[in-house]
Amino acid sequence: MQRIERIQQHLQAGAPTEIVIVAATRTPITKAKRGAFKDTTPDVRCSHGSIVRGYSILRAAYHREPVHHMDDIEQTLDTYMQVELGHARQCSSGLQAFANVASAIQAGFYDVGIAAGVECMSLTDMGGTAPDVCWEQVHANKAARNCTVPMGITSENVAEKYGITRTQQ
Repeated sequence: MQRIERIQQHLQAGAPTEIVIVAATRTPITKAKRGAFKDTTPDVRCSHGSIVRGYSILRAAYHREPVHHMDDIEQTLDTYMQVELGHARQCSSGLQAFANVASAIQAGFYDVGIAAGVECMSLTDMGGTAPDVCWEQVHANKAARNCTVPMGITSENVAEKYGITRTQQ
């Protein structure tokens, strides 16, 4: 019964300023350096045919949950959306993109936004730019140690906790 009550809380209308995700899409995951996408650049991963601006991932999200005026958003995406923001967020680039879009919507800059993150670990120098860290001190502190859990493992932990399957993702 507690689970049903928790789900009902999520389904109830919130504050008028509440930001809502209406569609989410995830590209396939493969192994870095040797997976199916090891030679595929981020712009190609987001492209559809010869168009490089994220249309395929947008279309997949749109087909899951049609959004009013999505066609207008797609038509203006080339002009108004920067393809690569360049935050050093590694595996949480999509989360950072969502935070940026949600903040802009709350600030009233626009009503509808699209957040997307992409990384390409196969084409990245794994750790070559990492600062020197005293790992003994990091691992001695539980909160600091928890910050070192990779986002891929974090997403799997969250999915397991809330019973979200790979298919649902």
